[in-house]
Amino acid sequence: MEQLPCPRCQELFERSDRFCKKCGLRKSKPFSQKQWWSVGLLTNLLIVLLCVVLREKIITSEGYQPDITTGVTWLMFGILGLFLLIPTFFLYQISRILWLRMRGLVGSGEVVAHREYAAPKGRTREVSVVEFTPDLAQSSVCQVEDWAWVTSLSLHEKVKVLYDPYNPGGCAWVGSGLIDLMLFGFFGLVFSSLPVIGIVLVLRAPPMSV
Repeated sequence: MEQLPCPRCQELFERSDRFCKKCGLRKSKPFSQKQWWSVGLLTNLLIVLLCVVLREKIITSEGYQPDITTGVTWLMFGILGLFLLIPTFFLYQISRILWLRMRGLVGSGEVVAHREYAAPKGRTREVSVVEFTPDLAQSSVCQVEDWAWVTSLSLHEKVKVLYDPYNPGGCAWVGSGLIDLMLFGFFGLVFSSLPVIGIVLVLRAPPMSV
């Protein structure tokens, strides 16, 4: 990465550079969704395994036999793992927005279309498609979907777009992301109670018969 060219002005980064000397772009790597989720899922698995160990220690300390071989016990741990996925989703969105606000660039986009996706109870969800051209040396028109919280954007409306200069087509966000950051943080805290309750129930549940 020491000789990585700046995607905006093609100036080569030196070994000790943190920012491009010509245009000020931060030296970085593309935001990796696959890497983030790999770490997130591994962390969830470790939390579940830690609960397995703690539960067995609690049970044996109370004079009971370990019940780790029962299907019901593993079903409890499986449900706990699913509960952990909910706050992980919100944490992923928060991480992506923070990364874009700290390391991304700001561009101007335009709503060019709307797409419909299936929603619960047979309904559909309308999503705005925003088209923007990154301020890069080798740029091409990119698109990003805006999953608005309330209503979709109007056709041909001009909006701000945050994008990853190293991967603008794969990592971008419509708007400044500040309101989304607060909403994801709020819902993340609310839904974090589910895995906490799940951990308490798993650790305090009575031993299951083999």
